[in-house]
Amino acid sequence: MSNDLTIHEEATPASMLQSAIEKGMDAASIQILANIHFQFEEKRAEREFNAALTAFQAECPVILKAKMIEFPTKRGGKFKSQYAEMDDIVEQTKQLREKHGFSFSFKRLMEEKRIIVQCELRHIGGHKTLTEFAVPMPTDFLISEQHAIAGAVTFCERYAFRGALGITTGLPDNDGKEFIGKIPPEQVQQLQQLIDETDSDIPGFWKFAKVDHLIDIPLLDFGRIYQMLMSKKRLAEENAKKGGAA
Repeated sequence: MSNDLTIHEEATPASMLQSAIEKGMDAASIQILANIHFQFEEKRAEREFNAALTAFQAECPVILKAKMIEFPTKRGGKFKSQYAEMDDIVEQTKQLREKHGFSFSFKRLMEEKRIIVQCELRHIGGHKTLTEFAVPMPTDFLISEQHAIAGAVTFCERYAFRGALGITTGLPDNDGKEFIGKIPPEQVQQLQQLIDETDSDIPGFWKFAKVDHLIDIPLLDFGRIYQMLMSKKRLAEENAKKGGAA
């Protein structure tokens, strides 16, 4: 049989593959065309995914931090903060996700020292992405171990989901003209606990953090401040061990 394949001006990998099969081309040639077809479909699906995500992000509003949380500090005080709950984020983006053809699911992994959550974002066109967020396994419990781990999982889900779709949460600034991203209550609690444990100089801490309240710390500054406090905690623990050995 002839291996000649007539290519029309508007031929696509799918039509070329179909024509090759109808003309009885050899298996090797058909496999080549099949691979081209699959690669073409993958690229098409990726383009559709990117276009849909761009459209979603253009329409998605900033999700307000409507949930108020209050928790005790080790010094006997109380701390209040606001954040956007996972249920609120999912519900408020539901119509836009459906409109642009997105669905999602989570995979939760528990390691000895880490909790990992992966958010798989799927598009109706066939393309999907995987966004991962991890936190250290909780060790210092102000609440029960089960609640601490559940809270860490929820925290990871929230950030993996937001990262997958590029969702922003925030509070209006003083002028009410724009939104600012601040650290969530879980990170506020982490910092407050470290401040208590290290007996940090409060005026000195505010100067280092460049804010007057923990809830005002920008997300981008959390790592810098957290590492400073952890270094101070480790130094205190090492000094305590040396003192005990003496």
